[in-house]
Amino acid sequence: MTRGWKIAIAVVVAVVAADLLLVGLRDLTGGSPGGPAASSYATGADGAAAYASLLGRAGHTVHRSRLTPSTEALGPGDTAVILDPPFVLDEDTTALHAFVAGGGRLVAAPAGSAWLRKLVGARGNRAGTTPLGSGAVVVLPVSVVQNATLAQGDNALRALRAAGPSGRRVVFFESYHGYGKGSGLGALPSNWQAALLTGVLAVLVLVAARIRRFGPPEPEGRELEPPRAQYVEALAATLQRSRDPAALDPVRAEVVRRVAVRSGLRADAGDRALAEAAARLGLPADEVSAIGGARDELALGRALARTGDRRLTRG
Repeated sequence: MTRGWKIAIAVVVAVVAADLLLVGLRDLTGGSPGGPAASSYATGADGAAAYASLLGRAGHTVHRSRLTPSTEALGPGDTAVILDPPFVLDEDTTALHAFVAGGGRLVAAPAGSAWLRKLVGARGNRAGTTPLGSGAVVVLPVSVVQNATLAQGDNALRALRAAGPSGRRVVFFESYHGYGKGSGLGALPSNWQAALLTGVLAVLVLVAARIRRFGPPEPEGRELEPPRAQYVEALAATLQRSRDPAALDPVRAEVVRRVAVRSGLRADAGDRALAEAAARLGLPADEVSAIGGARDELALGRALARTGDRRLTRG
């Protein structure tokens, strides 16, 4: 692994660790005001943490449930609190009806919710207390119990009275604000889960970047032709092993042809004209002599290679 990749991995790990640390500190210390709207955990302006605290100081036992009404064990001496839920399933509405009719108390907001109309009919469209069997349903505006407005006017008194006599257990259903029951990773707060998911995705992206595509590995660079010196040496060695002077004739003829073409000479130009043209093209003296008939396999091989180079200057 290269140094650059090591640095990239270290940066990703540091970012994820810092995010998890900050989330943990915020959960332990409370952090800045915030949280889901109408939640008894939330300390922001639209939260209901102050209402839960007020009930506790007034003698109520406050319980924050991460279950739904149909799965929570509610007794006739309890008060259930459901504030601004996104929806309430029919099975939970049925469970709440049985709970209230058996002597329980329900504090709900806001008025006009469809599930409240199923529970108490048209009286669910307005604030107020509606008897139901042996219990009662108290509908409040959300602003009565929110942190920012709880201390205004008689909101605190209305909120306390809605919960019933002191000593009743008050159950805030936080499952409607994103706090579900779980085990293992599911038991972690949603923000911890989001941070962990971010870390996992970062690692997967890194792994994907490191994996080669299917097929043979691609070379690091373009494969080049062998150096011309190797070609010349191989050709010269072959000619020397032949020990036949006539073996040089095809090579010499090809070099002569190339010199003539590059110099614009006629095919029947004499040896002197060819030698002068080869010199003008930049061929060394030993290669010029080899073209003229001297037995120098290596020089003739170099001349063949040199005259095949397109960069050779035309004479």
